[in-house]
Parts: sequence; structure tokens; C-alpha cells
Amino acid sequence: MAIIPRFPGLEVTVTVDGNPLHEYDLPDDTDEIESDASAIRYIEAQPGVEFAVHIKSDPVFEYNDNDTCVKVIVDGKDYLTRAKAKSKATITDSWTMTLTGSLLASGKNLIERNWMFSTLKTVGGPMKEPESDLRDRFNGLGQIIVVMHRVTFGQKVELDPKKFKHNTSAMSEKVPEKALKGRALSRKAGLGAARLFKETHSHDYTWIDAENEPYATFTFRYRSMDDLYAEIIIPRPIPLEQRDVATLTIEELNELLKRQEAGLERQELQRRVEENRKILSGGIDGRKEGKMEVKKELKLEHESDFTRAANRCRTQTIDLSEDGLKKELRRERDFPLKQHGNAGTSKRRRIETVDLTDD
Repeated sequence: MAIIPRFPGLEVTVTVDGNPLHEYDLPDDTDEIESDASAIRYIEAQPGVEFAVHIKSDPVFEYNDNDTCVKVIVDGKDYLTRAKAKSKATITDSWTMTLTGSLLASGKNLIERNWMFSTLKTVGGPMKEPESDLRDRFNGLGQIIVVMHRVTFGQKVELDPKKFKHNTSAMSEKVPEKALKGRALSRKAGLGAARLFKETHSHDYTWIDAENEPYATFTFRYRSMDDLYAEIIIPRPIPLEQRDVATLTIEELNELLKRQEAGLERQELQRRVEENRKILSGGIDGRKEGKMEVKKELKLEHESDFTRAANRCRTQTIDLSEDGLKKELRRERDFPLKQHGNAGTSKRRRIETVDLTDD
């Protein structure tokens, strides 16, 4: 949570599903200075995730007795800006406020669309607009700024859609690459699905603090994890292989073991691939002769199968007489065999043997 020492009891967080995002401080070597009325934090942004801004006041907050206006400015864009006021009449010892998205005009109605993180899309090429103007126009990109003012509530007024930005396709514009020069950005803010805003009235108010002089400013710079590494907001983690084993958790030890096993498997696979490649190319001594021997053995085995088939015989016994004289008939079949140097086949022959004796 972001806090300002000047105002104890006041907290602001960016939340996802009601849970505050982890915050990172400015790097120690930064030239930026936080005043006693401002705070800057970095947060990680996941694309496609909706976010909200949550404000909490404890009893010790000194401005609890004032009407309060909270304004959230996302990416410096009007259509991503939302202001909401809270009357001191509704404030007890503490109070909270949550802003979830932008109010936009759609015909004669007001719609509300949730804020969400998205992937930044850039466009290259020459631009007609001067580079300095581009930087100014996209200077607020990657930031969620929350400003707070003391105000005095006036009369109740009807909400007029004409005073709000229209819901248009221009809200998904691409960002020129030149506008990002020197900044590590891969995220931007977008808007979720539209829903009808049911409230019809609000309150007019006048400023106690000047509009350009809020009493508190909270800035959240949202980035991808790689962006946070690039800007040295978070030091890059030391690879598990380079860390002291005694400092590793059980989960980290298991992960390290898996990596080592996978590395050994890759090495063994690579060794086998290289060995097979050399064998096929005849690059290993004696392998050519080995291949020739294998071919010769295969050929001999192939020929012996046919030879055995050619030598098969079938014997049939036939009874030719009443007193049990038997005739033994043997047929020998020849199979076609290839002759070395010839494509011809052997002749077919049949041998019959008849035994007519009493023996």
C-alpha cells in the first residue's frame, strides 16, 4: 500500500479481484524525489486483468472532516479518468472508496467500463507530429495517478452525458515507437465491457485546495515483469545453478534437479544423434566394413531361407491293396530360385516311390 508520511491514516492501493498488488519502491539511484505530499510505487501488470483503485481512511486522518474529491488519471487520458466525491456527512471515524473504471457517454445514457491492463501495441515509420509533441501526448502512459482534494459540496445536480467523453474506437489507438524512446514499456490500460450506469444525480462542489494543487498525489507505474527488470526496479534473479544450494527452498531444489536431469537427457540425445550421423556418413573407422558385413549376413540369411524352403518335402501314404500293401508317394517340390548371374528358375520335378512287397 502507498502511504504519505505527511498524512498518516491514508492508504491507496491498486487492486485486482479485491487484492492489493505488490508494490516496489523507486530504485536507490533515482533522481526523482518524493515530496511529503506524494508517493511513487511500481506494480506488475498482467494483460487482460481488470484493476481498481481503493482508498482507505483511518480515524487518525486529519481531513476526515472535509468533503473529499478523488480523481484517478490513467495513462494521462481523459477517457480513462474518473472523479468521485464523498461528503463528510457520510464519513464517520473512517471511510473507504473504490473506483473501478471510466464513465462514458453512449447516446443519451452513461455507461461504465472497468479499467484493465492490456498489451501495448506500437507503430513505426515516420510521423507528421514532432517527436517532442508525441512524447508530451503519451507522457502519462504506464501510470495510474490518484490525486485528492478538499472540496465543499453544493447542490444536487443531474448527470449530463454531454459533459462526458464519448465511447469511441479511438480508445484502442496504437502508440508511435518514437513516443516511447528511453522507456521500457510493454503495457497500457484499456477498458472492459460496457454496462449501464444507473445513478442519475451527483453533487456540485467548489474547491478548497486549488484544482492544480492536490493535497496528496499517489503515482503507480505499472509494468510487465520484464519491464521492471529492464528499469532495474527489481534485480534479475540469480539462476538456480549459480546459487548456494544451502539457500534453496525445497521447491527450488526440485526445480534444479529437474533442470539437471533434462540437461543430461539432452546431452545423451545429442551424443547419439552425432554418433549416428557419423555412422551413416562412414566417418568412424571400421564402420564401413561393419556395414558391409551386416549386408552380407543379411543376404546369406535371405538366401538360406529360400534354400530351406526348396528342400521341403511332403510324404503321403496311399493304401493300394486289400491286404495292406502300401504305396509311398513322395513329392518333392521345387521353388523358384534366383541363380547368381541368371534370372532363370530351376525345373520342377516329381518323384514317386511305390512299395509293393510284403516287407
